[in-house]
This record gives sequence, structure tokens and C-alpha cells, in this order.
Amino acid sequence: MVYLLAKKILKDEVVGLISAAVFSLDGLPLVMSRIGMNDSYILFFSLLSIYFFLKEKDLFSAVSFGLALSSKWSALWAVPIIFVLWLKRTNKFRPSILWFALLPFTIYLLSYLPMFTTGHNLTIWWGMQKQMWWYHTGLDATHPYTSQWWTWPLLIRPIYLYTSSEIGGYVSRIYAMGNPFVFWFGIASVAICAVFSYLERNKKVGLIVFCYLIFFAPWAASPRIMFLYHYLPSIPFMAIATGYVLRRTPKLIFTYLFISFLTFVYFYPHWVGLNIPLWLDKSYYWVSSWR
Repeated sequence: MVYLLAKKILKDEVVGLISAAVFSLDGLPLVMSRIGMNDSYILFFSLLSIYFFLKEKDLFSAVSFGLALSSKWSALWAVPIIFVLWLKRTNKFRPSILWFALLPFTIYLLSYLPMFTTGHNLTIWWGMQKQMWWYHTGLDATHPYTSQWWTWPLLIRPIYLYTSSEIGGYVSRIYAMGNPFVFWFGIASVAICAVFSYLERNKKVGLIVFCYLIFFAPWAASPRIMFLYHYLPSIPFMAIATGYVLRRTPKLIFTYLFISFLTFVYFYPHWVGLNIPLWLDKSYYWVSSWR
């Protein structure tokens, strides 16, 4: 999906290939997909919805958005992106756009079909919606691995998911965290793309920056506790921004990919829970907040 989106938006296959490589070398998407959390589903279906809308296949875009929304309410962050893309169309009011008035909510409702088939009714369903709304807006809770939204691009606080007992000087752990080199180069790339977009009036690059921010910045207004994995939907656009910057500085491409690959290999045991010596485990905590 990263390759297809980058190629479609920027009209450059090389940027698409680089962007896909960048995304594949990050750790957070890897960890979240392996533990089976629904953040991977919202990531995939949100990207798919945007891609289909760019292709002007509104039916498939509406279905994909409905599936994303059925995974998590935060799929709503994709709505401003689709709206901006709609504004750019020459034929804004063609009938196919009406799919968005019907299908997403229908699919969301159908996702509760297992609940309805066990005797629960719409009153109970509505009570669940109110409970979820309260969770997002009224729950006062704490967690040792919560983090503020502005810390996510800087990779300040990862999430400790699993640890084994230490046996014979070996231990295995799983941390949900990104590849530091990919993250830190990535946020710099987003900033560079924002500058390019402004100075060169490049709307395509501006769209990449907008997509990155719209999946990330709204969390600033959220009163609930938050975690690094909420940053996941922004990572594909961070990867595309990185791909664009590297495309404009081709001498950096090999060096970047080589360092990213080495960092990926180094952190891989820390992401997937391989049994490793304690000395290697201790080497992962570059800063105290990573513990």
C-alpha cells in the first residue's frame, strides 16, 4: 500500500519503491501486526480507502473506509483527507460519491452482527457506543507506558509488551517501538517536505505532509491516555516523505537504507521476543525512558 500510494500521489515509481523499503524497515508496524491488535487493520483499510479514492473508485473506497471505521473510530481521521481529495476533483458531484453516505455506517453496523445474532438488540448496541465515547472522552486512567502525542515522532516512550523470566543469562522481551533511525530521519524528512511544498508550491508533496499530520495532530485534543501505537497510521506518510527526500538526494539512498537495515537487524530481537543474552538486552535502552 505504501508503494501504491507514493506512486499514485507523486507519480514516481522510484519514490514508491524507496518509501516501501523505508516502511518495511521500521519496527512499530512489525510489532503491532505480530501481536494482532486492530491498529494494523485501521492502518491497512484507511490507506486502501485513500488509494481507491485517488483512483476514483468510490465504491471500493467507501467499503474500505467502512472496514477501517469498524476497526477503530480513529479511522475518522481519514475523512479530512478524502474531503480534500474530493475538492480537487473536476466532477465533484457524480453519483458514485453517494456510496459514502450509506456504506461506511452500514458496514460499521454489520460488524456487530455476531452480537445481534446472540440476542442483543440496538438498545444494547447504542449503550456500547456511549460507553466507547465515554472511554475516549471521560475516562481518567494512568498507565506506566502512556505517552504524549508530541513525543511519538521523537520515539521517547515505547511500550513494554512482554518479558520472560531470566534463565541462564538469557531473556526475551517485546517492545512496541520504531526503528530510531527511520523515526528520526523521518520527522526531519516531513519537515523538509513541508518546506519544499511551500517554497515550490508543490501540492503533491503538501498532500503527503497533510496526510501525515491529520493522522497524528488531532490526538493533541484528546483527553484520554495515549500510546505510541496511535502514531502508526502516520508512519506510511512519514516513509513516503523520506522516500521523496531521498529521491532528491540520490547519493544518500544507499547509505540510508544500509544504516536502516543494520538498525533493523540490531533491534529485531527486541521487537519480536527472541531469546538473547542479557548484555544484548541491556544495550537497547539508549535512554532511560526506553525501559
